[in-house]
Amino acid sequence: MVIDSYTKSFFNPRYYKKKHQTLIASARSGNAIGGGDWQKDRIVPDIIRSIFDKKEKLIIRNPESIRPWQYILELLYGYMLLAKKMYEGRKELCGAYNFGPKEKNYLTVREIIHQTFKIIKNRSYFIKKDSRKREADFLKLDIEKVKKKLGWKPIFDIDETLKLTLSWYQGFYNKDDIVSLTNQQIKLFFNEI
Repeated sequence: MVIDSYTKSFFNPRYYKKKHQTLIASARSGNAIGGGDWQKDRIVPDIIRSIFDKKEKLIIRNPESIRPWQYILELLYGYMLLAKKMYEGRKELCGAYNFGPKEKNYLTVREIIHQTFKIIKNRSYFIKKDSRKREADFLKLDIEKVKKKLGWKPIFDIDETLKLTLSWYQGFYNKDDIVSLTNQQIKLFFNEI
């Protein structure tokens, strides 16, 4: 809404006689997961720390909240594709875009935890409700526009997304060559698209 308001306010030909070549688009995504995310209060990094660091208990605020889980490289590819087409001067592509996962990647937080623990056999978790942090119960993104206008679509299902993500973290904690592992995952992704 902010980008749309800004565009209508400062680049609207009805109000500004001067022609401009500015192309503006905005993009938002689902809940990105992938190796290398260490942010606090994000479910996958919190799970990883609870398993490998063994110092932190996994505390879940909203286990029944449904989120659009998707692999980080899918999003980055989508953003770069949009940026490339905008750079090429494709005025008709101005606007807002949602990049989201396949339908079966809409899972509850509890389901993500259970699937993670199936892959990395370990641990339990503790549910701690926190009413101070308001969150939507269900987040869903309509990705039809990005499919139609950019030809972008999600590739990986949740199983592949979690396998790639968790193998990255396991490699990190095993002190594997993380640059090599990252490059392998990037090549694998680009072989799929």
